[in-house]
Amino acid sequence: MLPLDTVDGEGRFRYGVSSSPPPPAAGTSSSVGSGGGENGDGNGSAPNDAAPSAAASAVTPWFSRALREIAAAGAHGVAVDVWWGAVERSPRSYDFSGYRALAAAVRAAGLRLQVVLSFHACGGNVGDDAAIPLPSWVEEAALGDADLLYADAPRGGALGRRNPECVSLFADGDEGALGGRSPLRCYRDFMEAFRAEFEQELGIGRKTRRKGRSGKAAASGSGGAGGGGAESDSEGGEAEAAPPPLAVIDEVVVGAGPCGELRYPSYFEPHGWRFPGVGEFQCHDRRARASLAEAARKVGRPEWVRFVSFRSVYPPPSRGGGASGVEVRIKLRKKHTFLFSL
Repeated sequence: MLPLDTVDGEGRFRYGVSSSPPPPAAGTSSSVGSGGGENGDGNGSAPNDAAPSAAASAVTPWFSRALREIAAAGAHGVAVDVWWGAVERSPRSYDFSGYRALAAAVRAAGLRLQVVLSFHACGGNVGDDAAIPLPSWVEEAALGDADLLYADAPRGGALGRRNPECVSLFADGDEGALGGRSPLRCYRDFMEAFRAEFEQELGIGRKTRRKGRSGKAAASGSGGAGGGGAESDSEGGEAEAAPPPLAVIDEVVVGAGPCGELRYPSYFEPHGWRFPGVGEFQCHDRRARASLAEAARKVGRPEWVRFVSFRSVYPPPSRGGGASGVEVRIKLRKKHTFLFSL
């Protein structure tokens, strides 16, 4: 796995030697380069047939050498997080320029790339040595609706502490929650923008060629000044896909929760948790509670939501490591109260 902030919170490739281009206009995605680009796509992307040597020269020597040594050791490739907060810094504006520069460097070293689309914040997890928060416009939405975030159980009449690491899955389908879009819509838009930006690197922008009876190949699609652009001297036969020379991304993984994992957050270091202490399910935002109440109603089990108390005691940061004391009291029926001490 490459360093967490290989592309930092501003979308910059940290190991490149050239400065980053300005962020794209809203509703667009951006690639490396400036101006219209030689490929005429109008979004400032580098030509799709850029030479690997040019890509390598735009990388700091030690990083380029590190990639070559990884390849020489027999590794197939490297993995990197593509952070939501680094790419979509404004709604519907996607700046992938830092990741395009990285992909070019990885290709130049003869390696492949595994991409993790990370819709959570970097920082606050065990081993995190960088800080890349959620997009600022998502954080602003959470200021107006704190229950967009997961929460601890209420304590002493106060609301539970919010976890700013990711959007609560219980808000995923809430239309308009994030500036007129649901979180799921935001994720889908992001993934569609990623696919469009890295079509050739994903190996899905392949051109189809026709084989004539004479064995000559003819490129499909429109030709040049002569019109057809075909070399075949006979009628076309079966089609074959031309090899994608720029394909470098082998796998795309989608993060689905805290630390990219499909689970409730339950151990959050900024709240005082220390390894290997016991955590606490942070599933007490209003949408989570409403979901539990509805599930209980449907099966006729209202006791599922009759909590007498739920108290979790994280060790204060000054105490250092060690197990956390957790006391949970759950009243399932009027005559039965269960006490768990961990």
